[in-house]
Amino acid sequence: TPSQPVKDPDRDVAKWVIESGGWVNVQEEGKPSSRVTTVPELSKDRFVVVGVGIVKQPSLTAADVERLAALTKLWGIGLEFTPPTDDAVRAMKNLRQLRHFGLSDLGNNRTSDEALVAVTELRQLEAVALTSVQIPDEFFARVGQLPRLRDLALYNVRPLSAAQLELLAANPPQETGVAGPQIDPDDKGWLGRLGPPPAS
Repeated sequence: TPSQPVKDPDRDVAKWVIESGGWVNVQEEGKPSSRVTTVPELSKDRFVVVGVGIVKQPSLTAADVERLAALTKLWGIGLEFTPPTDDAVRAMKNLRQLRHFGLSDLGNNRTSDEALVAVTELRQLEAVALTSVQIPDEFFARVGQLPRLRDLALYNVRPLSAAQLELLAANPPQETGVAGPQIDPDDKGWLGRLGPPPAS
């Protein structure tokens, strides 16, 4: 009988993400992670996907997140001009290794308040970066409840209102640095620098 092809979910998902116009960060055993933007660049050797960037899609759905759940080492997700549905964000609770979440909006294709608030339910997150996003008050009221959050970065967002600052101050994230507009505006790839956590 013919041998069954070896299942390789990381390669399958990497191809899907890249063919959709996105990128992946992959890691081979004993090597640092690297960003891959074309299918031919994917190593013929076994690799794991540690970061994905979904770029300029109408939305990210719960079904899309279910596909990402096949990645057992997925550490970071960057959504570039791809608003997630609130169900998609809630489904990310099942991505146990997820530590970094980045989101940037564009034009009228905006992320809903419900989806942004759902980010505050992802208790595994250590870093959240939001760019050009309209952030609801409830996000600031709840983001400090994320037990592992260390970095909250807000870029190109409206100045926080006094009420939002009060909400954040009343329940600040633990051990967190809140970053802002000091990012280099010419650096378009900051969301792409997602990789595995540094060795401890």
